[in-house]
This record gives sequence, C-alpha cells and structure tokens, in this order.
Amino acid sequence: MSFNFGGFISGLSKQIVSDIEREKAKQDQFDLLAEQEATKLRLANAAERRKQRKADADNMAFLKTLGFSDAKAQWIMKGGANSVQMYANFAQTAMESGIDPDTILKSNLINDDHNDPRNEANLEAVKNAAIGRPIGVDPSNPYSLNLSVVKRPEDEENLEISSIATGYATSLNQRLSVKNKFGIDSEEYKAADSNVTYWKNEMENDPSKTADTLFNKDSRETIIKNARSYAFQEAGFKYNIETGIVQVIAGKRGPQAVASLEAAGEIALAANPTPNFSDDVLMARAIGIQKRAERDLSSHAKAVVNKTATAETQKFGYNKTKIDDTGKYVIGSFAQALKDGDGGKLKEGDVIIVKQKNLDTGVIEFRIKVYTGIPRAETPLGIFDTFYDAGVYSTPNQ
Repeated sequence: MSFNFGGFISGLSKQIVSDIEREKAKQDQFDLLAEQEATKLRLANAAERRKQRKADADNMAFLKTLGFSDAKAQWIMKGGANSVQMYANFAQTAMESGIDPDTILKSNLINDDHNDPRNEANLEAVKNAAIGRPIGVDPSNPYSLNLSVVKRPEDEENLEISSIATGYATSLNQRLSVKNKFGIDSEEYKAADSNVTYWKNEMENDPSKTADTLFNKDSRETIIKNARSYAFQEAGFKYNIETGIVQVIAGKRGPQAVASLEAAGEIALAANPTPNFSDDVLMARAIGIQKRAERDLSSHAKAVVNKTATAETQKFGYNKTKIDDTGKYVIGSFAQALKDGDGGKLKEGDVIIVKQKNLDTGVIEFRIKVYTGIPRAETPLGIFDTFYDAGVYSTPNQ
C-alpha cells in the first residue's frame, strides 16, 4: 500500500488552520477579559479619584474653618491624613488660647518635612507657652509671652533663642513621659532621647545664645512629677502622677529619701542642660527637693546607727555595721563598703559606719554612710554617689 503524501499534506493543513483558529479564539477571549479588567480598573480609579477629591475638598474646608490659609491647608494635606489630624488638633487647642494657627506655620518653628517629629514637638510647645500667662500680658496679643514663637523682624534673635528653648522643653517632657511608660531601655525612649540631644546640640552649637527661662509653670510641674514618678516607682513606691502624692510606707523613710534625691538630680539636669541655658525657677525647685532628701537621709542614718529608730524602721534591717559579742560596732573600711555595694550586698537605705581618711585634716574618722545605689555622676547639684555621707559618727552609745 502506497503512502498518500498529498492526503497527508491536506490533512496537516486543515489541522494547522484549526489550531490557529483555536489559539485566535483563546487570544480574543483573553483580550476581552483583559479589556473588561482594564475597564473595571479605570472605573475603580475614577471612583477613587472622585473619593479623594471629595476628601480633599472636605479637608480643605475643615482646615480653613480652623484658621489656616489656602496655601497652608494645601501644604498640610500633602502630609496625608495623619498630618491633617495633627494640625487640626493643634489649631483647635491653639484658638482656645487665642493663638492664630496659620501664623505659627509661617514661623521658622515648622519645616517642610511633614515627618519631622520636631514639628509636632514645637506645636505642643506653642500650646504650653500660652498656658498660665503671667498677669499683665495683653490678652489681645498672645505672642507677647517671653517664649514667643511668632516671627517678628525686630525680634529675630529672641525668636531663635525661644525656638530652641521651647523645642528642648517639649522634647524633654516627652522623654520623661516615655521613660515612665516604656522604660529607659526601650526603643521609644531611645527615639525621645535622640530628640532631646538634637535640641541640646542646638544650644551648644552657638554659646553666644543664652536663656534663663526654658519652661513655663505647667511644664515645670510636669518635669517634677515625671522625675519623681520614675524615681519612686523604680524604688517600689506607688506614685500618683496627677496629684504628686507618693505612697508612704512605715519604716521606709530612707529609701523614700533616696528616691527624692535621685529625682532632684534628674530635675536639675533638665533645668541646666548647657552652661548657657538654664531655668532658675526649676533649679530652685530641684535644690529644695535635694535639701529635704538630704535632711531625711541624715536623720534616718543617725537614728539607725544610734539605735533610736522606730520599730517599723528596725524591722527592715538597715543597720549593716558589724557587731561583736559585746554588742559594740566593728567598723571596717569604706573600701570594703564600696565592694559590698558593688557586690549586691546592700540595698537602698542601708546604713553603715566606715573608717575614712579626712582629706583636709589627714585624720581617720568614723563616718556614717547611707547606700543610695545611685551611679556616681556629676550633676548641677554636685556629685551624686552610691553612698550618701551623713556625717561623723561620734555617739558612743551602742
């Protein structure tokens, strides 16, 4: 039987045509589906654009009712929904204090970067500066405050100083708040600390600029409460940050005084961040807290070593000076006490009598020390140390 080559070619041609037609039908179907999807996408995009235009129109009208000009409202909207909300919140509070929000945005406090956290910090500082105005300030001119934030050509130098001061004040309170809420090792605290460092660097970069007022009445109180809150809670006390009242525990006067001393140091550092910027009012408050804490520590220490402390105090076992078989103190070196402190053998409020050389007279003295646990550091209030010196031990009664 011979092979019909012509028939084979004819059949192959029909098969090829059929395959081509099927592929074309598939492609037509694909193109149809693609066109349908493209139409849906165009309709969705058009709906989204209409929705966005409606939202933009609503936001524009909203911002304008809050006192922002068209130009400033458009700039705010470029930052997105979060930006609109932030500046709207600011405007509502600012107007209640007689502040024109649009004027603030024209000042050099606000930069073009919507994501710069200093913008929000400075807006908060503006609101804080308007609270608790001193008597005699013209209510029709809220910008006559010492912490002015409005750009005035005749007051350009004071504006720059005040901008730094308000930025620092606000960032500092934010850091203290974050410290209480998240702890000193948190990422939130590191970010807040970075912001404080920025403003301190701004102060230090030009030592010719000085300011003796960094805070207003409200921000000072916030710093004090935040510093005390952290110190007392770290020491195991309950503290009401709204009222400023600390939990009193019978017999724990020493640890409570240690917490107050630590808070005083934190407040003083806030009040005097650089040699050329200081807040004398806040510093006076820090000194007052320090003096009270030191009086309490001295009283606590002497009562412990003289064995006149209350029963509530004695039950905590603060007296860490060794006693021999006859009931007399065996007084060791201060160096050994330091080792015991570093080794975790002492707790806050513990009292010990040590031998220590008086560097002025060269005489070996018996001195009363209270363990604070505060890392040695130099503060505007002087040197803070892991031991507080409560004076010479001279009472023979044991």
